Amino acid sequence: MKQGGWFCARTPNKWGVIGIAGRIVPTSLHTQLLKHLQPGRKEEDVFPTFHRMNSLAAIRAYYPQTRWNNYSFNYGFEVGYFGRFVILAWLGYLYNKIVPNSLGLVTLAFVQKKPFA
Repeated sequence: MKQGGWFCARTPNKWGVIGIAGRIVPTSLHTQLLKHLQPGRKEEDVFPTFHRMNSLAAIRAYYPQTRWNNYSFNYGFEVGYFGRFVILAWLGYLYNKIVPNSLGLVTLAFVQKKPFA
């Protein structure tokens, strides 16, 4: 990557409810579960859970401060995860109001390569 270039990504937060559920629920059941939660989601859009850089700590470790400016953060709530279940969406909203940002549902990575000194 060029100096001044950006890496941007969105991933489920390892410590958010979705990230934890993705690790607890066996991969073989993800498609069935998501059929109920998100009926419009295509089967080919369900992927095995294999996270390696889905926490702020992992992003900091992979992009050290000596070479990168890190503007990453956790974001709390996305209604889309809960599909048509309004009660789950409301519970998710309440969860977001109660828990700290470190437990937000999504991690947004924004890191910029520093120029050479």
